[in-house]
Amino acid sequence: VSHLTSISISQQDFSGARDEIETAFRRFDYEPGRGRITLRMPSPTHDAFVCLVDRAICDELARIGRHDDTASPFTSQILGAGSSRIFLNDDDDEESERNDRDSLPKQTRRQPDAQFQHRKAAFPGVVVEVSYSQDRKQLSKIAKQYIHHSDGNIKAVICIDINYGSSQSTISLWKPRFTPERGSNTVIMDIEHVIQAQPFRTAGGQPLNHDDTLTLTLHDFAPDELCHDCPPTSLSIPLARICEFVGLAEQAQQARESKTARGIRSTRQVKKRPLSSSSLEELCSEDETRFKNQERADDAMTNNQDRDFEPRPAKRRA
Repeated sequence: VSHLTSISISQQDFSGARDEIETAFRRFDYEPGRGRITLRMPSPTHDAFVCLVDRAICDELARIGRHDDTASPFTSQILGAGSSRIFLNDDDDEESERNDRDSLPKQTRRQPDAQFQHRKAAFPGVVVEVSYSQDRKQLSKIAKQYIHHSDGNIKAVICIDINYGSSQSTISLWKPRFTPERGSNTVIMDIEHVIQAQPFRTAGGQPLNHDDTLTLTLHDFAPDELCHDCPPTSLSIPLARICEFVGLAEQAQQARESKTARGIRSTRQVKKRPLSSSSLEELCSEDETRFKNQERADDAMTNNQDRDFEPRPAKRRA
């Protein structure tokens, strides 16, 4: 089963079935200009690897916050937002102008593999996308979309292409670059390929360029307006460690799914009762009966107390 499956859908159909689609599929991307939904069905290797990268970045942020009092107020505001949806405005293409006239949804919807956001920011500052056994060319295109359609509010996109047995695994980093425009208060934004498909793992699983690092700064995690009191401290993750993460993730999937090298299971001897499909309903019914019986008992006690009550004789005036 492919980890990414694309389905063509018109903007009218998507608009009408949006609630049902979001209910049926936990993770998907939607591109209105291309009339396409991409369903994400990640493997255990993919998700375990993403969790390890996410944790490494969080650990670095926490470490900086513990050792630098000037950075701590900032790092404490950075939240890991997982694969929650991001809406990007397609406001510079002909399709978008057509959408305005037709009142159709014009936002690209993305659910990255990981993201980090200052709690007061409109966009995550750092986004992580991982490609596992799929077309790596899509990573470059997606990275540029994140930066372009957020007007550079997404300040760093990390793209990791992990492969095994076919080609090297690589890591890339994209960032916006702003140049002041002469005679204007605006800036011109370009997208800079800071790390260009740097190999960190051979096709056979051995580390490459193990002395190199993935380096970000704290200012990558939030808009400039929220970085004034924060130093531009760097945080780095060695590529050798990222290579190790791939191996750990692959081991986890092998232990779970391999027919020849399954993981360790409990040696406990278990005798299981048949699982009734209506056990939940029976439990609810039993609870309801018990509550009703308790209500009847309480009512009976109250009635008995009312019958046993004798009012005091009224005192008469002499």
